[in-house]
Amino acid sequence: MTSKNVSATVLAVITSLVVASASKPATAALVDPCVVTAMNSDAANNLTISCNGTWYYAQVGDCGGTTTTIDAIKVFVSLAQAALLSGKNLSINTNSAAGCTTSIIFMQLYK
Repeated sequence: MTSKNVSATVLAVITSLVVASASKPATAALVDPCVVTAMNSDAANNLTISCNGTWYYAQVGDCGGTTTTIDAIKVFVSLAQAALLSGKNLSINTNSAAGCTTSIIFMQLYK
C-alpha cells in the first residue's frame, strides 16, 4: 500500500469517526462527485468550499442535531485541499436542517 493510499484510508476513517460522533441523525443530501475550484476559511473557523460552482459551508457548532467540531472542520479542510491540489473529485454530504445554513457533514475523496 503506498503512502497516498494509507493517507486516504486514514482520512476516510477519521471522517467516518467524526460523522459517527454526531449527537442525532441528520437529513443528508449527497452531492455527485465534483471538482473543487476554491475554498476559504475565516477567523471564526467557518469553511466554504466551491465544488462545480456551488458553495458549501461547514461551521463549528450544532445545526439540526448534528454537531460539527473544530476537528471535523480540520478534516474537511484537509480533504478539500487534497481535492483542490490533485484535481480529484470530491463528494460532499450536507445537512439542511430548518434554521441552519446547509452544512457539510461528510466528504469523500475519489481516486
